[in-house]
Amino acid sequence: MASGSQHRRVVLLGLPTELIQMIFSHFDDLDTLRAAALCCRTFYEVVVRIDKLITTEILLSQIHPTVMPDAITVHASFALSSREDAALELFSTNNLSTKTTPPTVWKLSEALPLSRFHNIVSYFAKQLSLTALNRARDELREPPRRATPTDTEVRRVQRALYRFQLYCNMFDRKSIPVEERRQELFFSHFSTWENEQLFCARDLLVGIFAEPYNDLVDHDVRWGCLPRWPITFDEVESKEAEYALSKGLEFLFRLVRTDDYAERRELLIADVEPGHETDDEPGRLDGFLGVGLSGGRNPVCEHVPLDFLELDDEQKASFIGKPFYDDPDPGPAAACESLIARDQLAHYIILQPFGVWWRLWRLWGYVFWDASRPVSPQIPNLHVNVVRDVARNEFTIERRQLLNESREERAKIRQKGGSGWWSFEDQSKVVWERPY
Repeated sequence: MASGSQHRRVVLLGLPTELIQMIFSHFDDLDTLRAAALCCRTFYEVVVRIDKLITTEILLSQIHPTVMPDAITVHASFALSSREDAALELFSTNNLSTKTTPPTVWKLSEALPLSRFHNIVSYFAKQLSLTALNRARDELREPPRRATPTDTEVRRVQRALYRFQLYCNMFDRKSIPVEERRQELFFSHFSTWENEQLFCARDLLVGIFAEPYNDLVDHDVRWGCLPRWPITFDEVESKEAEYALSKGLEFLFRLVRTDDYAERRELLIADVEPGHETDDEPGRLDGFLGVGLSGGRNPVCEHVPLDFLELDDEQKASFIGKPFYDDPDPGPAAACESLIARDQLAHYIILQPFGVWWRLWRLWGYVFWDASRPVSPQIPNLHVNVVRDVARNEFTIERRQLLNESREERAKIRQKGGSGWWSFEDQSKVVWERPY
């Protein structure tokens, strides 16, 4: 007698092609469709017969039309064979100066990489939007406003994450162009508020990276002998974070999704050239996205007045720039303009990029929210001491003292030939080897 699952499979195989297509069209992504096609000959033949139709339907339900141009641009950037200036200039002209028109139909083999990468983008977009909204001021979540991000808000984070990956693909960490050149090739193609969205995404990603990184700073025996400190609220220019971010979203996805200490540690160790031995230290990078955003993203403004409100309409339009995605909701642009108007414009351009005041607003994702949330123009003034208290409370004197005591103990273990993960409460994971 056939089991229940076998019976259901027989019934499904006997369905007309149209019904199987209807069932398949509800798949979440194209990997599921591929798995179904490889399940049996009948399903394979159905997928082959209606490949373009079913693939296009699933992909367009997975990646929203307002996000698709960014997804296609990033997909093209993965194929960049050179980071030389001429190649970047050509790519920027073909893909950023002019928007790519998405194909109307897709084959499974062509669309599968986009679907797979969008799963990673979607994962981080949900994480970042929830984290930012939960950190933000209470009135942003109070009824009748939603306590969770709306679909349009999540899609703004998705577009910012695609821009983040695009930046990683265009600018190799081994040969980063000067800030002015990055402004010409990349940042100038996006509005000021879109670049602020990228800044928000970058700072929020640093927070996600901080959890696995800080675990090793606090507990790894070898790292206990290194001058490394946890990444906290005010450690926005962490060279270790910049190194990890430069590897892109796929790397970060692997890092945050694994609970295995050995795998996590291996991911965080600096890459070495072939033939060289690893120094067993975390990778570090200076001047990647953080510096690029703080300098290269700013439009060139001569004779900048101190007050943003002193700019005439033409000057404001020039400063804000033309958006890559023309968001029909005025919320992000209005929030950005209102926050700049609260500060001196010269401070925004020259001094503010990593100031704690702006840092806090970016961790709140202030340029991601719909206009229905009261981000703008009722943005309160935050006294700088209040913001600094947030940073101080995150890395207290007690925690610093505990870390120093931990380092002393781990140094003793290292001297005796120990390695691995250690804590005051759990020493069972220490691996002992011959003392050196």
